[in-house]
Amino acid sequence: MPFVDVPSADQPEYIRQIVNQLPKYNRYILQHLMQFCKQIYENVAATKMNPQNLAIVLGPILVADKVQSLDMSKHTLVFNLLSSMVLFYDIIFQDVIAERERNRQAAAAAAAAKTTTAATPTAAV
Repeated sequence: MPFVDVPSADQPEYIRQIVNQLPKYNRYILQHLMQFCKQIYENVAATKMNPQNLAIVLGPILVADKVQSLDMSKHTLVFNLLSSMVLFYDIIFQDVIAERERNRQAAAAAAAAKTTTAATPTAAV
């Protein structure tokens, strides 16, 4: 179903499903970028950057090779999508955040196990 046909209330969940289909590192980069945008938006009084302004700035950059061929309705779609990603960051990226946390914990556990193994003296034969 195209994004424009999804009712507003269902859009965060729809975007979440699409994000979860992206390749692993694309998900991570997008999540990190949107986390940064969310932080900028949370300081809107100082930054003057609401989700729509962020989308106007980032939209052309994120789809740079496609922008010239996009008609105005597609520009609007990109801006609405990016605005939604900022506004509904916690819903859209909840799976990515959980996945990254699991990976971080697994890496920390593996590093701790490696350190413990390396620090354990071996018995002389």
